[in-house]
Amino acid sequence: MPVEPTLTDAEWHAIAAHLRTPPTGRPHIDVRGDIARLLQAQALERPLQALFGRNTAAKLIVKRSRWREDGTWNEIEHAGQPAMERMRAEQLRALSRDPLIRLGLM
Repeated sequence: MPVEPTLTDAEWHAIAAHLRTPPTGRPHIDVRGDIARLLQAQALERPLQALFGRNTAAKLIVKRSRWREDGTWNEIEHAGQPAMERMRAEQLRALSRDPLIRLGLM
């Protein structure tokens, strides 16, 4: 399982500007972490369930579908491009340090 994804403060501020206030007026709960997980799955082109398990994946899929319905996900995805590029680069660096890959055994 990959390391828990994070967003830098700059990445988060760029993304947070596109989030709509929930109709209840309550603040978002761990939206930063959820968005980081969604962007990482997309950046690495891996299924959510493979990265984070069934329960977390189900929660994230519901959240993303709501954002897709109201158009928020497109804005998040666009603002999150630098984060996804960073996550891909981190994954490539981690893979390049794997001795089996370096020896051409994987």
